[in-house]
Amino acid sequence: MTDETKFPPEVLEQFRREQEESDAHFITAPARFFEAWKQAVMVAGPVYFGDGTKEAVAKAKDKWALAPNGAIILDAFGVLSSGERTFLAALYSFYNTHDSVLLWEKAGIRGFADLSGLDLVRRKLIAELLLNYVGW
Repeated sequence: MTDETKFPPEVLEQFRREQEESDAHFITAPARFFEAWKQAVMVAGPVYFGDGTKEAVAKAKDKWALAPNGAIILDAFGVLSSGERTFLAALYSFYNTHDSVLLWEKAGIRGFADLSGLDLVRRKLIAELLLNYVGW
C-alpha cells in the first residue's frame, strides 16, 4: 500500500506545505537566532558576554563571539534583581544546558512558567531565541 492510498490528497498536501515551511524556517533560523542573541546581550548587559564590551556586540560575526561568561554571571548573581537573574539564566541555558541548571536554581526558576516575571521585551527575546535555536 502506498502513501497515496493511505492518506487523502489534502492530507498529503498539508504535510508537504508544513514540511516546506519547516525547511524554510530552519534555513534562516541560525541568522535570526544570532540577531535575537545580539539584542538579548545588549538588554542583559554586554559585560556578561564575549569580551564584555558593546564593541564586541557590534563586531560579532557569530554567536561564538558573544558566548556567555559563566564565571562573571555567577559572580554578579547575588547583586542582580530577580528579573536580571532570570533573564541571564534563561540566556545561559541556550549556551550550556548542563551548567545552566545551577543558574536556574539560584534564580528560583523551576520551569518556563517562572519566566512570567519577565517584561515583554525579554519575553519576546526568549521566544525568538527559542523559536530559532538550532543548537550552540
